[in-house]
Amino acid sequence: MRLGRSILIIFLLFFLGWGIAYLGRFHSKEIILPVRGEYITIAGRKLYINVRGEGRNILLLHGFPYNSDSFNGLTARPWPGYRLITFDFPGLGISEKPAGRPIGPDDLALTVKLLMDKLEIKEVDIIGHDLGGGVAIICAARYPQMVKSLVLIAPDSSVGMAGTSLGIWWRTPAVGETWAVIRLGRSFIRSMLKKACAPGSSDWKRWVERYYRSLNTRCGRQGFLNLNRGRYPFEYLPYEEQLRVRTLIIWGEKDRIVPIDAGEKIVRKLHQARLEIIPEAGHLPQEEAPEKVYGIIKDFLK
Repeated sequence: MRLGRSILIIFLLFFLGWGIAYLGRFHSKEIILPVRGEYITIAGRKLYINVRGEGRNILLLHGFPYNSDSFNGLTARPWPGYRLITFDFPGLGISEKPAGRPIGPDDLALTVKLLMDKLEIKEVDIIGHDLGGGVAIICAARYPQMVKSLVLIAPDSSVGMAGTSLGIWWRTPAVGETWAVIRLGRSFIRSMLKKACAPGSSDWKRWVERYYRSLNTRCGRQGFLNLNRGRYPFEYLPYEEQLRVRTLIIWGEKDRIVPIDAGEKIVRKLHQARLEIIPEAGHLPQEEAPEKVYGIIKDFLK
């Protein structure tokens, strides 16, 4: 009898602790408006957006689970004659993080189109990294009159591995929330960034707080789960087959998230595509070798 009562008490204490952790990690902290950008409402959701410069439009789409700060190494450089537009996908960064259904790449592509309409942009060049590269592919296939050219940096795609890298427990209802309470902290971000950078690199140490800060906002962990759940079963192949725009593909030589073999397969599959390999870079070449990537993109856009 005493043993049964003790087990029951332990069981109740566990769920009480889990409930407190859930409320604290999933529903704490309001979004604070950053100084550099602004919020804009698209389809009833507040998106954080930052627009810099004047001229030809370039839209930069970040990866998962990163945010628009992953392009800081590029946007800090001079872009005369260009208008740079960055924003955080819903569920990531400091955009609003809806707690509802999974958000797939096709949902994000529609968000991009609505954003371009709101900004009254008719034509745009898109630079997409990881998940943002997959979304860029969908945009170019769905809205060919809008997209002039693509720059894909290690894109999430039908031949890549990024969509399956986190495992089934993240995608399972209830189990994913429990796992997120336990795992989604600074240690997770550190391990993720360490793997994203080239072996032996210490660049990731400077970026931990940048990505943890956005994860630790109101519903940040739920946003993470919604984006991951929306990515896994998604099939990019039909969109890749429709691409007819000039495409530059950039890959880090030592990418351990999406192997460079995937880039070679995409180049063979796509029309008007070429591959540029960044030596000694991992999955974040725009951050690890920004000057090199900047020069390659500028030459391509000319």
